[in-house]
Amino acid sequence: MTVTAGIVERFVRPGLAAAEPYDARHHDYAWSHPELARLMSNEYPLPPSTAVLEAARAALERVNLYPYSGEDLRRALAEHNGVPVESIILGNGSTEILDVATRTFIGPGDEAVIHFPTYAFFETQTRLGGGEPVAVPMKPDWSFDIDAIRDAVTERTKAIFLCSPNNPTGRSWTVAELEAILEVGVPVVVDQAYLECGYSTSFAPLVADHPNLVVARTMSKAFGLASLRVGYGIAHPALVDVFLRVRIPFSLSLVALWAAIAALRDPADLEARRRFISAERERVIEGLRQMPSVTPHPSDGNFILIDIGRSGRTSVEIVEAMKAEGILLRAMTAHRLRGTHVRVSIGTPEQSDRFLAAFRRLLEGSGPDTGGEAVAARYIIAFDVGTSGVKAVLADLDGCAGAAEYRPHELRTLPGGWVEQDLDGMLAALAAATRALLHGAGVAPEAIEGIGVTAQMFNVVPVDAAGAPLCPMLSWLDQRAAAQARTIAARMDEAEQFRRLGSVVTAKDILPRIVWLREERPDLWARTRWLLDCKEAVVLRLSGAAATDDCGASAYRLWDPRRRAWDEDACRALGVPREMLPDCGPATRLAGRLTGPAANALGLPSGVPVAVGSGDVAASQVGAGAIAPGDAHLSLGTATYFGITLARPAADPGGRLGVLGHMDPARWLLWLEVATGGGALAWLSRTLAAGDDGGSLDHAEVERLVAAAGETDELFFTPWLSGERVPVFDDRVRGAFVGLGLHHGRGHLLRALMEGVAYQIRWALEYGLAYGEPIGAIRAVGGGSIGETWLRIIADVLGRPLLVMRDPQDAGARGAAAALLVALGAWPDLSSAARLAVVEREVAPDPAATARHGRRYARYRRLYEALAPLHEPARAGGS
Repeated sequence: MTVTAGIVERFVRPGLAAAEPYDARHHDYAWSHPELARLMSNEYPLPPSTAVLEAARAALERVNLYPYSGEDLRRALAEHNGVPVESIILGNGSTEILDVATRTFIGPGDEAVIHFPTYAFFETQTRLGGGEPVAVPMKPDWSFDIDAIRDAVTERTKAIFLCSPNNPTGRSWTVAELEAILEVGVPVVVDQAYLECGYSTSFAPLVADHPNLVVARTMSKAFGLASLRVGYGIAHPALVDVFLRVRIPFSLSLVALWAAIAALRDPADLEARRRFISAERERVIEGLRQMPSVTPHPSDGNFILIDIGRSGRTSVEIVEAMKAEGILLRAMTAHRLRGTHVRVSIGTPEQSDRFLAAFRRLLEGSGPDTGGEAVAARYIIAFDVGTSGVKAVLADLDGCAGAAEYRPHELRTLPGGWVEQDLDGMLAALAAATRALLHGAGVAPEAIEGIGVTAQMFNVVPVDAAGAPLCPMLSWLDQRAAAQARTIAARMDEAEQFRRLGSVVTAKDILPRIVWLREERPDLWARTRWLLDCKEAVVLRLSGAAATDDCGASAYRLWDPRRRAWDEDACRALGVPREMLPDCGPATRLAGRLTGPAANALGLPSGVPVAVGSGDVAASQVGAGAIAPGDAHLSLGTATYFGITLARPAADPGGRLGVLGHMDPARWLLWLEVATGGGALAWLSRTLAAGDDGGSLDHAEVERLVAAAGETDELFFTPWLSGERVPVFDDRVRGAFVGLGLHHGRGHLLRALMEGVAYQIRWALEYGLAYGEPIGAIRAVGGGSIGETWLRIIADVLGRPLLVMRDPQDAGARGAAAALLVALGAWPDLSSAARLAVVEREVAPDPAATARHGRRYARYRRLYEALAPLHEPARAGGS
């Protein structure tokens, strides 16, 4: 068998290649620079006792032999913790215990509830098991939100992960708090690695009465055995029996076993170590309290979390500056505390003195000139208002994203092809996401410097002068304006439309929907002040300004790209008053400032700057880093589309599709849409799910079903569920499964749908290639980029590799943030966005699969000619 470049995509378990590995570079750096003080890894600063070292040396003389199972160490640990020996399991550090527990409880599609900030290993291992971490923020004072953790538990929850003392906040759980969580009944795994570094409560005795409790412990910290990796777990004997089956044998070396037993024989030494670390920790905390621009948090561990938000520096800047002073600290970027916190481990008294002196010099001597006033950390919020929900993302002024919140909103499908959304409901979801974001991140409302917005495109909503909607928003999926599109075609043939409007309009465009409002709802038309797309309506409600950008204006097909202004002649010809359209200008300008009513709804101060921003097509293009001419991105959302950056407004040789404006006024955007890509998969997932509760198959189940179904050559799906744009431009055609047999099941339907969308994507790309513009690497973004199977099918069908971006579902928000940062003057231009668009992995095509799909694609192309005539009577009837 030949190993190809697609080995990872073909054989590695889905989701594994995308998992973030533990970043050990700070350890590697410390070992290569022994002259530096290691205050970054929560190690004990002093070596173990002489008795422990002698036991280790004795074991070294027998390292030619395999170690034994460690029953004597289990007995010693059982006595140390006051539990039966049957409740003890040994591990290679507490990380092995946590890994074994995760692999025991978490499988594909399961959930694990994890409070944050906490040890990042919990989330990493959950994802490796195919599970989904459910993050529950701590309260702003770093206390545990018991009710929120309990409320986060669902039928899919298989474990809750806690840490006490918590890394990195240092706070410990109480018995009462833990028992409130244990009452839920699902397994609760508590990491007590730092227990002996202070005097918080051991939860080992609770195991006897709570069979769902697992306690992970280590001898790396207070015992000073970090390099020997001695860990252990305490659990009900029945669970320990299962864990022993999962754990690898011989995970503890003979050196580790004998050294650990020697350490447990000297409880006086352990107590002395505990007193030393506790006293030194309090001394360092007191020293930090004398520095007004930082806040040290109380801790029960051998570390201190320091809030540097008022220092005017980021955590990375602090860490780098202290490195120059010969001291290694840890920036808390992996703990959902982006840029505002650092952690210092407790060292020797001499190291602590060096740290305090250097830290004081850094804060007082070389920070920005603030006139004696402390400078608070500043942030922005970027909103992505999608078809199914609103995402709010917090970012710093460098554009680095941190916390995020998502709130769903309703999409109503009605008879006659009507699809609507409630603008007020969308804004309520936006407000709820904002308040949850600030609360979860512990960020004061006054710290927000600006707001960026992106949203779904090709909708229309009429609003009054206050921005209140006069009717539900007509969704981009809505088909009610088919007759108006035909009326426009009767007045202007395709050639004239392309010449005057820049594109041939269909019922999927904004312009026929505007005409429908004028003709069918004259009562609303008389009260309409503005005719807005979704993003423009949101910006109006936030800032009081009706403003659009080049991309948004070009979507109306009433915009003159040469003058970058509304085409007065086209507006008059089609009966659209120019004064009902928003003001045009670059996306990278400020629309206005947050109004009082909007500020009250969002929980923010009034007067916060709001950028004009751009729609999701252009925002995702920038957020994917596809900024230079020829750069392309493929968005796998409810709609699926290519965005290709152009240096000039290239003309469609077919005379149908016009380009869109770009967020960069010097660029243009070729937009090639497949109308219902991800939307088709969501529809089928809901349809195939058991029950009538409105649920759908989750990602893991879809992956499993498709993998089990295997390949099929006879079954096809055409994804034209709401008509199709590129390249058939047909409002009336509808989707179909072709070739169904009695042997086909759910997996075959799902695979056929994925392949059908992929074939339509290829057809759209081929249409775009006819423009004659070079197309480079394709960057994949959107929620559909999370799954592995569909990406592999698309890469195989296209015969091109896909570059999957990190956090692909946040590309739109990154683009919105980029427009805002340029508007605020924090960035000189949009090119700065490229450094934040990180390629996470490459999905390479398999040549054999590409050849197979090439044969099927040729058959797929013929399906349009066969199926389109079925809808001709509807066309002829004018309905």
